[in-house]
Amino acid sequence: MASQHAYCCDLIKKDFPEMNILVEHIRNKDWKGSNIYIEKQNNNSIKFFLKGFYLATRENPFYDQEQSVWFFEQSALLGCTEAKLWLAMIYLNSKSPLLSNINKGVQLYREILPEMEAAAKLGITGSLCNMGHLHTFGIVVEKDLKKAFEYYSMAKSPSESCKENFELLKKILAEDKYRYRWKST
Repeated sequence: MASQHAYCCDLIKKDFPEMNILVEHIRNKDWKGSNIYIEKQNNNSIKFFLKGFYLATRENPFYDQEQSVWFFEQSALLGCTEAKLWLAMIYLNSKSPLLSNINKGVQLYREILPEMEAAAKLGITGSLCNMGHLHTFGIVVEKDLKKAFEYYSMAKSPSESCKENFELLKKILAEDKYRYRWKST
């Protein structure tokens, strides 16, 4: 079953109103208001997650990926699945040798995979996009471009990164279709 802390902004906006408010502060570049809002949180898991998200936002003049990892780790220790997802993404995608850790990233994805699958079955856009990404690249699941396409296709109101990944997948599939036609003639 999906956790109450959910996956990406689509689900968070429904079940995690604290995140929705922080995203609005960030969109408005209200960095001081963001910090004040974070400090007012009573739930430490949420407070740590929000602080990690705030520090991981590249537009933020206080952007600090290393510090954001520390906050996400604290939130993850308190059971926040969203924090584990962010950590997995950072560990697998960071260009920083201090943060890049493929084994840790894969381990975290494996840990949260059942919840991501359950949330995807409920039609949660963020989870559908994440499952599409995992199947596109074969991260902790068997690489399956057809399944990836299905997940991306079911996502309603996807984020920009989800749209970009879907477009990349469409190009890959178009190239594969072309190669198949070329070989069969």
